[in-house]
Amino acid sequence: MTVTLRSAHTALTAALHRLRDTTRELELIAVSDQPRGGGVVLVDEIADAALEASGAAELAADAARDDSAAAVVRCQSYVHTLGRVLADRLAAPERIAELGELGGEFGREAGAWADEVVRCVHACQQALWGDVLPATLAYWQEIAALNTTCSTSGVRR
Repeated sequence: MTVTLRSAHTALTAALHRLRDTTRELELIAVSDQPRGGGVVLVDEIADAALEASGAAELAADAARDDSAAAVVRCQSYVHTLGRVLADRLAAPERIAELGELGGEFGREAGAWADEVVRCVHACQQALWGDVLPATLAYWQEIAALNTTCSTSGVRR
């Protein structure tokens, strides 16, 4: 593995660990710190989605331990799963609106929980879009550059 490819892999691994940490915080808030009383379908749906997102982030970080391209493909698959969960079940505008209304319907504790969930969802989006996806792109760019160099090195001009 070349130095630049190794550094791209190191950057990707670090970004995935930050994403894993943010999804763990989301899971903690969504599952462990749920408002008392229960019976709110939205709270259960958020908890389920947070568990799925956290699981996908954990699998992505685990896959990235191996520095092979095949492992990064597996990693990217888990990242896509996490992105779908964020987009469809946690950060969709209608879901954010539902969370915003929770305090008015179920009291201050539910409202504070919803505010923390939204904060964590935004942190997950930032980690995904601002850290992981650029690091993944940089890794694939290094692979492409390496492949281009290898394929043209035997050609005489």
